[in-house]
Amino acid sequence: MIHGTPGGCDSSVAMGRFLAQAGFELIPPSRPGYLNTALDGRGAIDDQADLHAALLDVLGHGRAGVLPWSGGGPSGYRLAVRHPERVSSLVAFAAVSGRYEPAKKNLDSRVLINTSVGNWILRFLAAHAPTQTISATLKAEG
Repeated sequence: MIHGTPGGCDSSVAMGRFLAQAGFELIPPSRPGYLNTALDGRGAIDDQADLHAALLDVLGHGRAGVLPWSGGGPSGYRLAVRHPERVSSLVAFAAVSGRYEPAKKNLDSRVLINTSVGNWILRFLAAHAPTQTISATLKAEG
């Protein structure tokens, strides 16, 4: 599962809980630059796609189903394009698929999405009230 923006592996765990409960293995990496993951010049979408493929190598997985959502869409699509033999399926959920021009947000939304304190609050809510947090996210994103 490739997380959206903001987020990280924690949001993928929260959003992908239903997959784990259904018996699937969930691989929820943080994309470069998220949750203190080093960016180190790996901000390009193709670089991120290659990192996803490298993670599959390290874990010993030849192929995987890929579920990108929101801001994780571009690197998920590029993973399928650059490494088609590694992707058994691709199911994009409310995923960015073109030029993204964010709508003007109110102050509350900007604080939650664009600050470390707001991101901490979102992670806290996802960990302690996952059903409500995911429902609110889907309502806002859908």
